[in-house]
Order: sequence, then structure tokens, then C-alpha cells
Amino acid sequence: MVKYDYFKGDNHWNRNSLVKGLKARNDYRVQGVALFQMIKDRKLKAEFFPGKQASRVNAFTKAAAICER
Repeated sequence: MVKYDYFKGDNHWNRNSLVKGLKARNDYRVQGVALFQMIKDRKLKAEFFPGKQASRVNAFTKAAAICER
């Protein structure tokens, strides 16, 4: 996961005015990792690792959440 913000050309959007043609741009600083796995129809396993790089996350832990729809 990386932070992003909106720009019109090279100008940062202040979020107070109507602007057409905005582009989202990230700053490439990793904020963390999110893992998702569909474990069966309508069931999703998810876990978030704030502040970690992908190379430091190998698998889900016992803290993973199971979401069912």
C-alpha cells in the first residue's frame, strides 16, 4: 500500500475547488502490505501489515480475518 494524492498537471489539488482532469499519483513510499485470499465462494481471508515491506510478509498469521458475504 502506498499513499497517493491528486494533481492537475504538476499542481497539487487543494480539494476545495472543482477541477477536471485530475490524476492520482503515488509517492512510492510503502505504508504497509495487505494480503487477501478467496478461500471459497463468498468467503475472503484478509490481513493487514502496517509499516512492513512485501519482502517481510510471507503468509497469513493467526490474526487474519475471515469475511463472509
